[in-house]
Amino acid sequence: METVASSSTQRQSDVSQLLARNESTNRIIQDILQRQKSFKDDPERSIHPSYTDFKVPYHMTCRLRYCKKMNEYEKQFQRELNEMLNHQPTAYDAARFNRHLCITTLWRPLHNRKEIDYFQRNFFRMNPRQKKRLEFIMNTKMI
Repeated sequence: METVASSSTQRQSDVSQLLARNESTNRIIQDILQRQKSFKDDPERSIHPSYTDFKVPYHMTCRLRYCKKMNEYEKQFQRELNEMLNHQPTAYDAARFNRHLCITTLWRPLHNRKEIDYFQRNFFRMNPRQKKRLEFIMNTKMI
């Protein structure tokens, strides 16, 4: 009888432990369900951000500075080329100077004479009407 009584008290203690575990588990689940995580992605936050603590990264500052200087250098270079072009004594000299700059110095792939001749023969060719007009203009005596 004692074994039956001790086994029944053991069962009761096991059941009470399971119920206690279930109760604590249920409490944890209830807490989790009640305390849903609040995300801070409200529409107002993204529409009106605060930039008081924002700093532009240094590499971006350097990149902007570099691009600005490159643009200034390019503008100065173009101004100097235009001045040199405008100081040529005749229109023919100016056209030759411009052609020389365009083909040899500013256009990197065309370095040797063979490539320049090939380019002149095969690219930017005039149609017969344009050739006729150019010959008429060149043969017209202005003075």
